[in-house]
Formats: sequence, structure tokens, C-alpha cells
Amino acid sequence: MAAAAKSLVQTLKRYIKKPWEITGPCAGPEYKSAVPGATEYRVFCPATVPWKAIVPTSNPETVYDIKYYTRDQRRSRGRKCHRRRVPIRLGNCTSRTCFGHQ
Repeated sequence: MAAAAKSLVQTLKRYIKKPWEITGPCAGPEYKSAVPGATEYRVFCPATVPWKAIVPTSNPETVYDIKYYTRDQRRSRGRKCHRRRVPIRLGNCTSRTCFGHQ
């Protein structure tokens, strides 16, 4: 019986520590558990929000637009037709900035 009690005490000592032996961020007086409680995690379902979304609009022509492709800078530029540079021989070029456009 004494051996079983001693074993139980040793098991409890392994899992339960004295408050002055606890170190780390949880030992600070301002520590709050990062995991929220069940009642404060999600008060309402995202599909049933109790208030309506307020969309800022002033004129019907300038309705608030959140589409991605209207703000995308790479795709919003106009189309350009680039001229292909014509390779030339070194002897034909008279200026230093000649790229084949003579």
C-alpha cells in the first residue's frame, strides 16, 4: 500500500508543479491564455451576422467597387505593340546609341 501511495505522489509531482517553479511566459502576472473560451470564440455564425454591411456609395455611377481586376496594375495597362530591334553589324552604326533604328 505504501508503494502505491508513493508511486501516486511521484506521478502527481511530475504533473503538478509549485507556482514558483513555473517559468516562461505563462509565469508573468499579465499572462492570459491564448485560447479563447467556448462562449467567446464565435458569438454568432458568419452566415447569420446580426447587422447589415454598410457599402459606401455616393452616386450610382461611383458605386463602391471591390473587384480585383480593376485594381490590378499589371493587367490594367493598355496594350502596346513593341517594335522588334533589328540586329546590325558593328560597322554600319555611326552613333553610340544605335539599336538598329536608322
